[in-house]
Amino acid sequence: QMEEDQNAEPTQPMYASIIKGFSQRMNLANALGVWQELCDKFKHPTRESFESIVNCCVSHPSGFQRATELLQYMKRMGYSLSSDHFSALIKGFGDAKKLEEALEIYSEDKYGYSQSLSMEVSEETYGSLLAACMRTGEAKGARDA
Repeated sequence: QMEEDQNAEPTQPMYASIIKGFSQRMNLANALGVWQELCDKFKHPTRESFESIVNCCVSHPSGFQRATELLQYMKRMGYSLSSDHFSALIKGFGDAKKLEEALEIYSEDKYGYSQSLSMEVSEETYGSLLAACMRTGEAKGARDA
């Protein structure tokens, strides 16, 4: 638990920095604990706070499902999702050799969220998908996308 100094109230950027630190150490459980504390304290996390926890989840082998849940929560809170979010998820699924999930995220980017944002799929997103296909040996997946 973050201790409050007499002179300084913890801010969302402070919490986000702590989450990033736990992410660098691959400590998803503690990062999620800090995230929960942030949500309890602020009720409306900032985009930067969401990005910190989503990036942490994506970088951890067991955090993919939680990352997709957080992105859905982020959208419900009124934030638009960027291609960077999708690229990070696709890269994570590709690293874990979960091509089906990577293709599903790409399809949501290409036909779901992006369409509502009037945004085309970025080169980075497509590159992440191609890399995922190469890691899994499924070149057909990239051709179908």
